[in-house]
Amino acid sequence: MSSKSRTRENAWKGIPNYFFSTLFNALKSIKFMVSFFLGMLLIGGMGIWVPYIFNRSENDVFLDSQALFTYSLAILGTIFIEYALSKKDTGDKALLAILLGVISFCLCIYGYYETNAGFEKYTAFGAALSMTLFILANANDEKYDSDDEPPKASSTGYKTAEANRITDE
Repeated sequence: MSSKSRTRENAWKGIPNYFFSTLFNALKSIKFMVSFFLGMLLIGGMGIWVPYIFNRSENDVFLDSQALFTYSLAILGTIFIEYALSKKDTGDKALLAILLGVISFCLCIYGYYETNAGFEKYTAFGAALSMTLFILANANDEKYDSDDEPPKASSTGYKTAEANRITDE
C-alpha cells in the first residue's frame, strides 16, 4: 500500500454538460424526434397504450406495470446489444450508462415484483430512465444529422467574393 497522496481528476464534471447537450441535440434533430416518437413511443409502446385505448374496461390501467416492465427490458436489451456490437469506448460515460441501465433494470424488476398488474411507480420510473438512456445513447448518432449542408464560404467569409467591393485603403 502506497503512502503517497494522489489527487484524482473529477470524472463527474463533464457529465451534466454532456447530458444537456445530448438532450438539446435530440430536440434539434427532426429525424431523431420523429424516430423517437413514431418508433419508440407510438409503435414500440403499443403494448402500453393500445390495450388501454381499445379494451376500456374498469380494470385497465394506462401505465400497466407488466407492459412497462417488458417495454423497459426491450429498450435496455436493444441498447446493450447495440453497444456490444458497435464496440464503442468504455470511458466514464459508458460506465455511467451501464450503471443507469442496471438501476433502471432493478427498478423495473422491483416494481413488477411489487405490482405485476396495475400502475407501479418504480416500474414507471425505471421505464422513464430507460427511455432517457435510449436518448443519451442515440441522439448524437450521425444518422440523425440534417441532410441540409450549410453553404461553404470562401476565404473572404462570403459565399462568393465581389471584386468591386474590395478597396485598398
